[in-house]
Amino acid sequence: MSGPAGTCRALAVCTATAFALAAAVAAHAEGPEVGGSVPSVLSLSLSQPSGFTAAGGGRKGPHGRLYVATIGLSVTSTEMPTQLSITDGEALRGGRGRLLKGNRSLSPPLEAAAGHGPYHSLDSGVGLQLRQWSEPIANQTASIHLRQAYRGSADSLSRFHKLLLVTVTAGGP
Repeated sequence: MSGPAGTCRALAVCTATAFALAAAVAAHAEGPEVGGSVPSVLSLSLSQPSGFTAAGGGRKGPHGRLYVATIGLSVTSTEMPTQLSITDGEALRGGRGRLLKGNRSLSPPLEAAAGHGPYHSLDSGVGLQLRQWSEPIANQTASIHLRQAYRGSADSLSRFHKLLLVTVTAGGP
């Protein structure tokens, strides 16, 4: 099959094989889609809060020295947006947003901030949004800083308490 007719037959076989291979590749590419569902994940891990320490070199303001404590946290969320909020868990007991010792509450109220953000008073009746993420996050670390003005020492401030609810919500307010 070495003449022009043999070459044509060999080309025809090669062309037919090439078309068959191209069709198989196209059929494979158009085959079933690969995919699946990924479950939504929303998690919050909190560290043990630090004790209150004097802030700003222990300078006194109109309500006493400022003391600061920190709560470390880690957030994972596959949904967006994700909000970090804090609220007074003892609001119905009285002393909204204030540290308590027995029936006594401190004035002014406890304040909270996320990271280097501004401080906000915890004496409002609703959860205080501290931070928001607009993208999915995995083990994103952050911190909540609590600030209290107090005329006594850090040791006597440690005798006061407050139940705080720290939450993350995803997908909307």
